[in-house]
Amino acid sequence: MATAVFNASKYPNVAAAKLASMHGCPLHDSMDLFTPEYDTVFLSAIFSWEADKVRDWAWLRRMESLVIIGGPGWNEATYEDIEDYPLEGFSHSYTSVGCPRDCPWCLVPRQYPDGIRELEDWGYAPVMLDANILATSDEHRAKVIKKLAGRRVEWNSGLDTRLIDSSNARFIAETSTPMMFLSWDSGEDSEPLELALENLRAVGINPRGQVKVYVLVGYEGGWESGYQRAAKIKGLGATPFIMLYQPLWSERIEYPQVYKDLARWCNRAQLLWSMDFGEYGRDKAERERIREALK
Repeated sequence: MATAVFNASKYPNVAAAKLASMHGCPLHDSMDLFTPEYDTVFLSAIFSWEADKVRDWAWLRRMESLVIIGGPGWNEATYEDIEDYPLEGFSHSYTSVGCPRDCPWCLVPRQYPDGIRELEDWGYAPVMLDANILATSDEHRAKVIKKLAGRRVEWNSGLDTRLIDSSNARFIAETSTPMMFLSWDSGEDSEPLELALENLRAVGINPRGQVKVYVLVGYEGGWESGYQRAAKIKGLGATPFIMLYQPLWSERIEYPQVYKDLARWCNRAQLLWSMDFGEYGRDKAERERIREALK
């Protein structure tokens, strides 16, 4: 039986890659009328605004294929047989699913309402996407260290800044991390981040070169809140990374230009480290508006 898996997103899709590996078939990122015929087609959407693309693909295959649609952009369902499959040779992986936190902007607690679950087996990848690896058990983290020690790993999904004590800082350092992402999604209190960076420095991690901090903008407060957090992170010697909030199951938000400019200034190192946001802008009038808002 000929099977194919199609990922509607431009981003790596671990679940789709696992399905393709399980079925011994290709993983595609596009489909058209000239795509070969398949008996079974899996279609996956990570974000809700990709659902229309999935519907179009399903329409193209409706006559000759069994079409199975899934992914968090389509529904909240999770499939443990996929999660527990130890994918090898893909760019991204994870050792656990779920998170004990209940952040209202995050999909994870709605997908995994029972909290965190540690996987028995999993494949190595240079980018790891655990929702909250630092909240797993000591035994699980010891298994992770045994498998990852000395291998290059980017912890990409936003390490829980509040959990980076001296022990967890050592755990991160033992995985030969060239880059890690923390998060500062809301609030004005920078103390957890300051303590986390202090603990990371103590184990030899250089925040300027190895630590990026996700800054969620648009969920609560305006762009000014995002700027203040980004500026604080920059002042602490780490690199901020603006993420403009998008709801999972509704229309994509079209942000005002100042939000897009903030993200562009912050997320391009040559701009971030060479000037302040008040110096960045497409024209003099815009720069003046930004400076006035930041007073």
